[in-house]
Amino acid sequence: MPRRIKCRRHPVDSRAFSLVEVLVAAAILVLVAATAVNLLVSGKMTARAAWEDTVAVNAAQAVMEELLACRLSGNERQDQPEKFPSAPGYTYTYAVEAYQPDDRLLQVRVTVYYQHQGHQRQLELVTLKRKG
Repeated sequence: MPRRIKCRRHPVDSRAFSLVEVLVAAAILVLVAATAVNLLVSGKMTARAAWEDTVAVNAAQAVMEELLACRLSGNERQDQPEKFPSAPGYTYTYAVEAYQPDDRLLQVRVTVYYQHQGHQRQLELVTLKRKG
């Protein structure tokens, strides 16, 4: 006569995950992934803004160096902004204002205008130059 094998039935197998545990783990994974993607996107936007600011500072400094290298009378004022030769897709313009607060000093102000995420931004560089 063949022998019968008895099986013990365990009410809960301790080696398997329940559906609730799997869903909770999946929800946590989605939250962590969404946070990581958000950090990457905001980091990229911040890096782009920093690049645009750096280009604006360098452009203002170049104009300022050019102005300081030549003789300024103190009456320079540029009402219409001029365009820089800029990178493709970016438009930087600048305006220059110089005035003489006293007989010995000349204040020079270079303002750079540019777009960032659809908003007009500006950066000013101001210095004093001794006349003569």
